[in-house]
Amino acid sequence: MWSYTCNNKTFDFKLLAIDEHLKTKQPIHFHAPEKYNTFDFSIEPNETWVTLLKNEAIKLFDILVQDFGISQKNISTFFSGNKGYHLVVENSVYEKLDRRERREIVDYVSCKEISLQYLGFNKKFSYSQLIQHMPSSNQPGWPGRMAHFFTDYEIDSSADSLNDSEKIAKLYSSKSKFNKIFKQSVVSLRSNIDPSVTPDTSRIFRLPTSLHNKSGFAKIKCEDILSFEPSTQPVVLGSEPLKINITFCPVFTLKGITYGPFKKSTETLPTFASVYLLLNKLATIA
Repeated sequence: MWSYTCNNKTFDFKLLAIDEHLKTKQPIHFHAPEKYNTFDFSIEPNETWVTLLKNEAIKLFDILVQDFGISQKNISTFFSGNKGYHLVVENSVYEKLDRRERREIVDYVSCKEISLQYLGFNKKFSYSQLIQHMPSSNQPGWPGRMAHFFTDYEIDSSADSLNDSEKIAKLYSSKSKFNKIFKQSVVSLRSNIDPSVTPDTSRIFRLPTSLHNKSGFAKIKCEDILSFEPSTQPVVLGSEPLKINITFCPVFTLKGITYGPFKKSTETLPTFASVYLLLNKLATIA
């Protein structure tokens, strides 16, 4: 379970940990589930989390269509009601897969345990042999996806006259540098999905239009994920005033309206904003 500790106290919500830090000046420690032990949290994203989550959904959509041959019309994208997105595949042969087979799909989508040998790299190859075995960007699946990433990688002006296979081989010639590039390609191209969802054939999904218990937002279908606005479109509760006692809350924006920051104050906010804070345990009913 995700959690934060500060001053020897454990918090499920980051904002509560920040409040404890402001009061005690003690450091905050972040704890991730064991399945994320190999994830590099030191990588600073260039995009906002809203954009990053959309990109993960888009990458998953592309893999399902290009690699698994699923028709676009059989894939529906939903905003979960909290932060992530659900992609639902219907009318396909994959609906009948068992847990083990579904887990293999998760491993494939996540680019788990992909090896350089699988892509055609071999330390024993001569340069000419290496060029003959290099992946091509027009190949299907991960070889083509990886090849496209490698050929787009900027080396130096000496690589301008090389064809794609020669450029990839040149990259590979510097083993230590190439290993870093390979790791970058995996992080960039894979879709970071929740590995526990797809294999779970007994899981009951939240119904569309139902409210999420951590936000009060509705799960709704995204007709166009690029233009979808998660702080506006799924906010379906009313604007009736609701008085709450706020413990701590930074600035946040819902329905185009900015609220906060608040600290140890009683405020009257629209119902949708008050419920959002209540469900995040940042406030109580006044």
